[in-house]
Amino acid sequence: MDETLINECENEEYQFNEDSIQPEQIHISITRSSSEMVVMWVTRKHTNKPICIYSVVKPLHLTEDSDECLTGTEFTTSATSKFVTIGKWKATIYCLTIKDLRPYTMYCYRVGDEETGVFSKKYSFNTRHYGAFPFTMVTFADFMVTEEVAKQKQVIKRLVENLAQFDIILEFGDICYAGCFCCCFCDIFTITKSIPILTKTTNLSLYKPVLLTLILDGLTH
Repeated sequence: MDETLINECENEEYQFNEDSIQPEQIHISITRSSSEMVVMWVTRKHTNKPICIYSVVKPLHLTEDSDECLTGTEFTTSATSKFVTIGKWKATIYCLTIKDLRPYTMYCYRVGDEETGVFSKKYSFNTRHYGAFPFTMVTFADFMVTEEVAKQKQVIKRLVENLAQFDIILEFGDICYAGCFCCCFCDIFTITKSIPILTKTTNLSLYKPVLLTLILDGLTH
């Protein structure tokens, strides 16, 4: 695993500037179609033209329909937005679905605002073959009590170190409800920029998930 990603997991500082339009909490998820990928992020201050710019890096397996001419060609998809307030935390959540992705292909992408020109770094993800199976899923649970935070950070570190082994992450627990500024929840976003994540409510199922609701909604697209 790339040492840069491991260092980012350990050392990244999360700023809480209410006027920031820098994309944060970038993560991807799946839909019912293997040719699609959901991309989500937040900014503290609303932006007017949120987009994702993506391109083919390379085919992972050359086939008869592999088109290397697409490599490097940039495409743009616009996002929808929703303003959310959780206690003192206020932000705009952006969501979009990239469609018509090619199977067994590495894509790079960045998100941001077309109007201001403020964008994230470039990240990448791999698509799988047409159809849902087979895939490798890793699951873990979280619950926000003080004595568990250090354990959760170690779990996330191990996930980073072994990221190449997994296709999908499924997380159960408080990430669906807790304040979005928790340190270990910030750590998880260093992983989910490249590996799709799904979340599932647990003991607090009477409460509606806020931060990642749109991820689960993506499964019904």
